[in-house]
Amino acid sequence: MSQIDSAETLHRELVQLIAQRAYERRRPGVSTGESDFYIDTKFVSLHPRGAYCIGQLILKRLKELDCHTVGGMSIGGIPIVSVIAALSDEANWPVNAFFVRKDVESIPNARKVEGNLDPGARAVFVDDVISGGTSTLRAIREVEAAGGSVDHVIVIVDREEGGPDLLRAAGYTVESLVTRTDVEEFFTE
Repeated sequence: MSQIDSAETLHRELVQLIAQRAYERRRPGVSTGESDFYIDTKFVSLHPRGAYCIGQLILKRLKELDCHTVGGMSIGGIPIVSVIAALSDEANWPVNAFFVRKDVESIPNARKVEGNLDPGARAVFVDDVISGGTSTLRAIREVEAAGGSVDHVIVIVDREEGGPDLLRAAGYTVESLVTRTDVEEFFTE
């Protein structure tokens, strides 16, 4: 990360990219309980500058945590862990990456946890968007069942719907790169 790419600059760019490319206001569905907004981070994690910002911010935290393994859920976590692994090579600070499948029944020879999770490895788990947190917690339990150890979770966007609280209550440390409030404040600046 160069002087130009400070964590503050990367965060500001990430908020802007999410606001412009991934955030959508919508009318809530009365009968479905649908939210009044939608965030699809794949429009950012699969964007050249968005992937770079996410990867650099998380790689910086992995270095601070002295953790060399990162994992996420399919599909949203795959581009995130992939860019982190690639940037870690460039930084000469290697990070192994893996992902957790939601479904293995329909895929021959598939495992629930795919990629580079060594037995006993301490891993940081990443998620693209967190709402209630139950799917993230389920995926972390799969990592632990596969022999990994997770104590830290980093989410790209916290929808501010209680997910981090659920994970903290289960004993995990949770950080968010961006919150719903950050994105909505972008529009009022």
